[in-house]
Amino acid sequence: MGARSSPFEAAGATHPGRRRAANEDAFAVLPEIGLFMVADGVAQKAAGDVAAAMAVDLVARYLRGDATLPTGVPGDDQDPLALFVAAVKRANERIFHVGQRRDDRRGMATTFAGVQVGAGRVRIVHAGDSRVYRLRGGMLEPMTEDHSFANAMIAGGMPEAEALALPRAPMLTRALGVGESVEVSARLESAAPGDVLLVCTDGLHGVVAAPEMARVLAEAASARAAAEALVVLANERGGPDNVTAVVLR
Repeated sequence: MGARSSPFEAAGATHPGRRRAANEDAFAVLPEIGLFMVADGVAQKAAGDVAAAMAVDLVARYLRGDATLPTGVPGDDQDPLALFVAAVKRANERIFHVGQRRDDRRGMATTFAGVQVGAGRVRIVHAGDSRVYRLRGGMLEPMTEDHSFANAMIAGGMPEAEALALPRAPMLTRALGVGESVEVSARLESAAPGDVLLVCTDGLHGVVAAPEMARVLAEAASARAAAEALVVLANERGGPDNVTAVVLR
């Protein structure tokens, strides 16, 4: 019997952008465990690149079983979404404590967005303003909601236009490394044939409109072609920030 082909293809691409000297984004494409992640070091914080790299590395290690999670994880190993959440929270602890021990890394922080695919399900965990999108039936749908000051005000009843006009509107309300504990958002979705998932940093979704992203995802010949084309498009729109895209089809 021949080897089974993978039920999906995935690839990622990243670039510093046109206005940044360094790239503080990180990503991981790990089809062997169905795990796909991006992280974006928080601007104006020390060692954002270190925090982002630690986030994707540590979550991968915990979910591979290369590192031990604390005992008493809710759901134990019967609930993959609970394990994913626990891995992200444990990574947050490590990032926070490393930042506390070294002056040159004090306060380092990063956003996180990741998906894990398996058994016909898509598990999504995120903190900050890195996003997950799903293209299904030609429609691009955001699967995450930014943890930002503007969204917190909107949730409190402020009209969207007023909230988005606030000077503090884009400020993050959640990120890994800010405190010893962090609240993350998690959801479980079904996977359907033909779905395309995009995990990206704000260097992409902040400058490229959703219809343009949908067009690239629908028309690209492969996941790698889509990820690379999205990064190029962000730079064509001015490339004001580091930009990272991971595409899963």
